[in-house]
Amino acid sequence: MTTETRTGSSTTYKFEYGLPGFENLSEFEFRNLDEFPPFKLLQSTDMPDISMIVLDGSLLNVFENVSFPKHEMNILGLENREYLRIFVILRIEEETKHFVANTKAPIILNTYTGFGKQIILDSPGLSEDYKLDNL
Repeated sequence: MTTETRTGSSTTYKFEYGLPGFENLSEFEFRNLDEFPPFKLLQSTDMPDISMIVLDGSLLNVFENVSFPKHEMNILGLENREYLRIFVILRIEEETKHFVANTKAPIILNTYTGFGKQIILDSPGLSEDYKLDNL
């Protein structure tokens, strides 16, 4: 059974455990920001005031050789990377006013089942302040 739903330029995913800091929110919509590609808005459908800017992790070229914890992949029903999609949460660095990505805590999605989860990775080369210089 798939819980992913698409409407126009958005896709909704279920987060059984919510997101850290928002554990009580279980459904989030990925909305295209047509004026600002390749960025997306991750917005709670439970509380629309809760949203954050995210970026497709494949654009950063940092996850190709990263091993994702097997138990996290199993929770989402991901036996392999076929249906895996990775997003990173962005924030604005206070000093430079530039976007940085948290590559240590990506959001992983199962595009087949429509479930998602934010996980913590402990791999060399990942950072909480990954600079987006090449976008």
